[in-house]
Amino acid sequence: PAWVVLAVPCQRHLDSSLIDVDIHPNYATVIIKSKVLRLNLPAEVRVGDSKAQRSKTTGHLVLVMPKVNPDENSVTIRREKREVAELQSAAEKAKVEAERKRKEKNTAFQMQEAGAAALGAGGGPSKAVNIRGLVLPSKGGIAPPKAAVMNAVSTTRKENTSNGSNGTDANMPPPPPKSHALVDEDEESEEEVDEDEPPPIF
Repeated sequence: PAWVVLAVPCQRHLDSSLIDVDIHPNYATVIIKSKVLRLNLPAEVRVGDSKAQRSKTTGHLVLVMPKVNPDENSVTIRREKREVAELQSAAEKAKVEAERKRKEKNTAFQMQEAGAAALGAGGGPSKAVNIRGLVLPSKGGIAPPKAAVMNAVSTTRKENTSNGSNGTDANMPPPPPKSHALVDEDEESEEEVDEDEPPPIF
């Protein structure tokens, strides 16, 4: 509807001089025998065109207030408030995202400048950072690698002296004796022949 209707129950025989009505664009106030009733209106109303009437049968007070915007109601008001809140939230998110991108850009630029300064000072790419030893091994850290120790050993070369008689090295050990386990089977068979047996006759 194009108006807002507010009905306030009153006694039938109550004198109208004891009722005071005050209408504002967004709320209405009704005072009955020093009792105050104040309500927010669901839409903005035109105060000059509003009317206050009493029913002749029941005595109830009826306020008829035309709307400024006939299409405006509690649903549209809530929708507008929700849309405004969504727009504000989107603006806040966009602002936060822009701030984050700006910080990332500044950080990347600072890192690039630091790298360029390091290249200019050292004349080449910087070496990898060694994080070993930052935390003590007793507290869960990684122990730094131990430095390799190299001991110098002196060696001397000896010339081989050969024997003049047999041409062998005098320092070489003698060859091991021949093992009896490697005796030829023919020799074992000859040893097994009985000496008392006469020789065969052909």
